[in-house]
Formats: sequence, structure tokens, C-alpha cells
Amino acid sequence: MVGTYDVNIWYSYDRNTKTDVAKETISYVEVVPLHYLDKRHKPSTAEVSAIATQEPNCVEASISPHGDEVRLRVEREFKVEMIAETKVYVFVNPNGAEDLDDKHIDFDSHDDGDYEDLDPDLLDEELN
Repeated sequence: MVGTYDVNIWYSYDRNTKTDVAKETISYVEVVPLHYLDKRHKPSTAEVSAIATQEPNCVEASISPHGDEVRLRVEREFKVEMIAETKVYVFVNPNGAEDLDDKHIDFDSHDDGDYEDLDPDLLDEELN
């Protein structure tokens, strides 16, 4: 994600008799890791969008030891959404859900070998 935001710092000087505002535009590049992405995924099939869910917010400000800089810690919040193709096997029971209580469904019988490199812990991480 690439963007900019403005920082305005109001300050006083000359024994607090005068005031001014320092203004600066900050540019940033935020790398969003897609660690849930299947390593064999073809990026050409994905749509990734990101929006800021919160304006940048200064959570800490301090003056450098030499007094020549103002140091800021700014937090930003984003929502990133990725839409891509995937395969899902869905078991359809013509008798309804009541027949599934005592039956074992073998989804492996449909496996065509395309998913050998998938991370088996992926679902566990998302559920926790």
C-alpha cells in the first residue's frame, strides 16, 4: 500500500510569545504480507484492494536529544482484501443433513494431487 499523510505541528517560541505551525507531507509504502496465500497460487488471477480504515494517528511525539528534530510514532490501520480463484470440494447429500451424523465422508477420494504443497496448519491458524 502506497500513500501520504500530512503532519502539522503547532509550536511556540521566543519565550512563548510567538507561535507557528510546521507542516510536512509524509510518504509511505506499507508491505502487506499475504502469508495465507498458497505458494502455487497464480498472481494473475488475484484482485487485491486495500483501504485505510482509520486516519493516521500520532500516538507519541518527542524532541530529539539535540533539539533539532521532532520524532513521531504514527499508527495506521488498513483493511486488505484479496479475491482469487480456488477449488473447493462440496459434499451434497440428497437425503439432507440428518443422514450425516454417523457417516464418515472421505474427501480424499476426490483429491487430484494439486494440493500437496498446501499448509495443513492454515485452518488451525485462522480458527485460533
